[in-house]
Amino acid sequence: MQIFNDSQRVIGLTFLWELSRALNENISSEDLIESIKSIFCIFFKINYLKIYIYDEYSDGFMDFGNNWSIPNQAVNQGKLINFYKVLAAYQGKSFLINDSLVKFDNKEKLLRAEISKNIEDNKAVVILPVTDKNSVVGLIELQTDEFTPDCQNIDFIMSLSIAATQISTAIINKKLNYLTRQNVEFYKAMKDIAKLIELQYESGYIIPLIGETIGKFITDRQISLFYKDEDGKYVLVWPEKYYMENLDGYLEKSTDLLTYSISEDGFVGMFPLVKAGVNTGIVIVNGINHKLAEKDIFYMEQLTRQANITVEKAEYYANTLKQATIDALTGLINRRQFEVRVEQEINIALRKKSQLCFMIIDIDYFKTINDTFGHLVGDQVLYSVAKIMGDELRTYDIAARYGGEEFCLLLPDTSAQKTLLIANRLREKIEKFKFDISSSNLANIKNISITVSIGISELDLSRPDYTKLFNEADSALYKAKQNGRNRAILY
Repeated sequence: MQIFNDSQRVIGLTFLWELSRALNENISSEDLIESIKSIFCIFFKINYLKIYIYDEYSDGFMDFGNNWSIPNQAVNQGKLINFYKVLAAYQGKSFLINDSLVKFDNKEKLLRAEISKNIEDNKAVVILPVTDKNSVVGLIELQTDEFTPDCQNIDFIMSLSIAATQISTAIINKKLNYLTRQNVEFYKAMKDIAKLIELQYESGYIIPLIGETIGKFITDRQISLFYKDEDGKYVLVWPEKYYMENLDGYLEKSTDLLTYSISEDGFVGMFPLVKAGVNTGIVIVNGINHKLAEKDIFYMEQLTRQANITVEKAEYYANTLKQATIDALTGLINRRQFEVRVEQEINIALRKKSQLCFMIIDIDYFKTINDTFGHLVGDQVLYSVAKIMGDELRTYDIAARYGGEEFCLLLPDTSAQKTLLIANRLREKIEKFKFDISSSNLANIKNISITVSIGISELDLSRPDYTKLFNEADSALYKAKQNGRNRAILY
């Protein structure tokens, strides 16, 4: 089919005019793609046309023509990402044809040569950039069997460049309208889930926070999050209690679920957490007195997809940092490194015949803080306690987050009585400190106070054993708890 003849430029302008007219119509994204296809088909037949928009939350692409959904597994996200990176490097001033890069500003002979060498039997898959202020934000993918030599001249290629710009403008406007229509809190929830790994990499800690975040966003539905234990059985991790008729039946149906499922009556949705193609958990949404709307299903599908990404990244980082020494949340050394340091300090104390004291610090009623104000407030408390400890200790004292709400301190060259004084000074400073919880969105509560209980032990040089040192401090801590908390006790 002859695309350009003696009036090539007129035809090119007609093409762009028709496209501009179609783009100005107030129609849905799906209808817009069909309209764009019909304009292209005036000049050559298009087998398919897809538009994908990059989504920063999932580090992947949304299907513009399919309600902005995440494309199904048949679409190779990795390949789309590679296309995106190549075009982004040239700020949208290029396109891909059969996986090969061609610049829009090439001279005609060079342009034709570059295109021709990649085309066989006039078949072409063309990837055009979707741009916003010289930044690539998406991809236009089209396939044709009619990319003839007439399509390979500079006039038509420049028409494609202008067409891509026009389509980009329409898509960006559609995207802005779409974002405006969506509940702002949905994107905040997505962002909050994605950001969880900035403070903590342990999946056992992150997963309840995911449930809490989803629960805050979807307030008119009953949400529960279950995660599989080592035996492959679902365990409720959020909220603390959950009541629902026939819950066991829904869990049984969801054991191997890999994509979301809605009950026959439409009131209950099951959204799986998946890792490496295996079901690792489930989020159950109970509409209670209302069927789940398409909006609910869309939100939950996207949130659980983001949850899957976050958990996978967290576990990857956790494995990478398994041998590392620092606790991600508090900045103190972790349990493994602390135990290494204890053995070193015991050997030094034996060689120098010096004193060595050990204390365990436990935040009182920490579970109540989490249950009342949320785990993010709990994180703030842990971080602040660690900072107070760091400010109070000497440079050669050793502090660690031992696990959960428990901290350990090792004080070289320090007597038991002096350690007790240090413990009480630290305890009093924590008690007087006002912990800012304004981010918890509780209108009448801006800050809270907490207390800690402390158990202290001293190394017995005749029996220099870390287990004994730890158990004695733990025993003293237990006694401090029994005696009313908010106190330091020496074993």
